[in-house]
Amino acid sequence: MPPPPYGACRTHQNLRGRRGHRGGTRRFFGTAQLGLGLEDTRPDPTHVDPQEVREELIALLATARAARDAAPWDRRTHRYHQVVFPQMANWLPAEEADQLRFEFAAELERIETLLAA
Repeated sequence: MPPPPYGACRTHQNLRGRRGHRGGTRRFFGTAQLGLGLEDTRPDPTHVDPQEVREELIALLATARAARDAAPWDRRTHRYHQVVFPQMANWLPAEEADQLRFEFAAELERIETLLAA
């Protein structure tokens, strides 16, 4: 075995391949085993409820449609919705997503004229 790099601990290098080293300590000191209620109770970020997305997109579309004399948001927020709305629609069924994107794009064009005024 070649000599370890400067400052490396030989004991640590020898233990690296042994079972239970590093990752094995988690099973002994995991938060669930301590019984302190420290488990990760946050919702799974990979799970998206399409109904929640649908409600949010429809509410945003209603806000855009309601704007008649003045833009409902500033130019920065306008750009944000221009990017985020189509991405959020990806969580919905394809036909519904396409329809919502189409309707929102039409409203964005109309609001763009309000922002220019």
